[in-house]
Amino acid sequence: MLPLLSTSLLDTLKILMLGNILTYGNQMPATFQDMMLAQERIVSIDSIFIPKDQVECAILKSIYPESYNCSSTFVQNHKVWEKENESYTDFVKFVSGYDVVYLQSNRIDYPLLYEIINSIDELIGDEAIIILFQNYSTNTNHATREKELEKQHNYFEQHNKSDKVVLLPVGEVFDIFMDQDPSKILDRSGLPTMQGSEYIAMALFEIIRPYIY
Repeated sequence: MLPLLSTSLLDTLKILMLGNILTYGNQMPATFQDMMLAQERIVSIDSIFIPKDQVECAILKSIYPESYNCSSTFVQNHKVWEKENESYTDFVKFVSGYDVVYLQSNRIDYPLLYEIINSIDELIGDEAIIILFQNYSTNTNHATREKELEKQHNYFEQHNKSDKVVLLPVGEVFDIFMDQDPSKILDRSGLPTMQGSEYIAMALFEIIRPYIY
């Protein structure tokens, strides 16, 4: 079970969001904030969203705004989440002080993401949590989608070492609609529709709500 987030009626829940258009599309973060406000919980969100890139790209853009690029070479030479890196202290400042660190990548089955998660885990407080966006499938075949979701779960279970991490079950929520009316949640390019983004906000709200008091 995740820790309780120490927020009262007068406190502000501080969230750092890193991701791309799957998160920021259709003003999803603002929709989530409105849901929390309806419960008399104020949410402050700091965010870096890059249209198609991964979590590490958002981190590097924040620390190297002038020379940022997200080539594989640049990433390998600037792993700021490693203690040996000369910019590690900048990374510490970047992720510290939040109740929730929300990470949304194009995929969750690659090692680099878990290097970052493990580093954040060491830096955030015992009462803070990390929310990891579960990717969804646009495949219309039900059995294929099940295999993709199972692969994600298995990879996550094998590589995640932190008790503070919880999956945001977007893949599972969207899977319900893929056999019914995919156009309800996804547009022709495979991005969330307005209603799809509302479902993401609702899933995020349902994760955080039980852990606040």
